[in-house]
Amino acid sequence: MIETNCSDEDGDTTAYPSPTTRPGPPSADAREVELERAQRAECVEAVDIDVLYVDDDVMVVNKPAGVYVEVIERRVRSTAGDETTAMCHRLDRDTSGCLVFARTARARSSISVQFRDGVVDKTYLAMCAMDDEIDVAAVEVAAFVVESGHGRAKYGLWRLYDVQDIDRALPGKGNKVKHALTTIEVVRVIENATLDWKSSRAALVRCAPKTGRTHQIRLHCASVGLPLIGDVRYGGPVRAQITSDARLDVPGALLHALEVAFEHPRGDGSTLRVIAPTPSWGTFAL
Repeated sequence: MIETNCSDEDGDTTAYPSPTTRPGPPSADAREVELERAQRAECVEAVDIDVLYVDDDVMVVNKPAGVYVEVIERRVRSTAGDETTAMCHRLDRDTSGCLVFARTARARSSISVQFRDGVVDKTYLAMCAMDDEIDVAAVEVAAFVVESGHGRAKYGLWRLYDVQDIDRALPGKGNKVKHALTTIEVVRVIENATLDWKSSRAALVRCAPKTGRTHQIRLHCASVGLPLIGDVRYGGPVRAQITSDARLDVPGALLHALEVAFEHPRGDGSTLRVIAPTPSWGTFAL
């Protein structure tokens, strides 16, 4: 266990845990790419709502990539004519797929508690670069679990910590290391891809996060040599061509919330399971 001495504003010195991964400041190119993506997203004021499921209590929509969830929420409320409809969780700007809304106070309470307690089943697809040191034969056989601590860092980033450091304090009022767990399954390995990265291999990956930490899938994939294509914040390549005739459009980190399942808030014990259509970058890799 590595510790770092830090001083707070009053001069008190406390031993804080050090991260197992230290992303550091983004490169100039990464900052430029992120700025362009953010500016594009900020220009989006309205989007068409693709409703995957709706009833009196719940609505699940297919969020497009490159849009902030606040834009989706405003549009959903406007379309429904109901200001009480509210998001039950969040997706990153670049992430597409299942976004769950509650249409009543009872539903919001029920679903939010399920997300908080980690009992919502979530499945994501990610297109990743693949480190040459990864044993393809091993990772294609079975899924594996990545478990770590998780905490805030500088530059709008997050870091992973040793599991033994979970619940330890971090700099900043109320900050502490939290538990993060993701199951990762390599669906397909793509050889001879063209990436602006150190490897020429890519992989379509299925991820099931048990916890819901910010940037969790991105961090966990990167920590095992599978950074998401387009994820310039955590070391992923900006450009990619998977086959000679398939150049990927990389507007951001290629991550898709494929499926979500939870107990329906009406209280009859039934499970609601919703699947979002696979994006184009996932379909041609299957």
